[in-house]
Amino acid sequence: MLDKLPKDEAGLLAAESIVRAVGVTDGTGFAALMDALSADSTIEGKAKGIGGTSRLGGDDPPSSQGGQADAGSRAQVLVHPDDVVRRLRAFVELESAAPTRSGLAGPSRAVGAVRRAAELEQEFWSRMTHVINEKGTRVWRALEKQLERYLALLHARATSLSEVDSLQHQNAELRALLNQYLSSRINEELQIPPTQII
Repeated sequence: MLDKLPKDEAGLLAAESIVRAVGVTDGTGFAALMDALSADSTIEGKAKGIGGTSRLGGDDPPSSQGGQADAGSRAQVLVHPDDVVRRLRAFVELESAAPTRSGLAGPSRAVGAVRRAAELEQEFWSRMTHVINEKGTRVWRALEKQLERYLALLHARATSLSEVDSLQHQNAELRALLNQYLSSRINEELQIPPTQII
């Protein structure tokens, strides 16, 4: 889908997908993500439990007046590309442990939803194993046993029918041979022809 879009739109869509996957949905969460990706961020220490504050970036919240200059300096001093994955992992770990803010979709909430869905599915299938009670199970087992006996009887009948067909075919051949022998001219030359005895 991205290949069909112009390059600038494809880049924006890819960046938006990455930001949403990390759990950022508004400006506050994006500012926290940018703090985590800045070169002077201590997010890795905080993710390991070294830092004492719950805020992701520095200790002071970004002010609205100096935000533009601060954002400009942050854009110039971002973390090295080799360290981005480590910083993002620390950001997600810290956010999943922190109380949910309006700016984050909450990765822990997504994990909890997946876990709850798995529990509900397991509970559903465990209930499905007891849909038929013991009496119904006995009835179905007896029915299965009788149907297997009926199937064996049908197989025996099919075998007997094929034997009957074979015997009828042999009988028809013997009758044809007997009629051929009885109608032969040699019988007229005998003193007592077989047709008089039969």
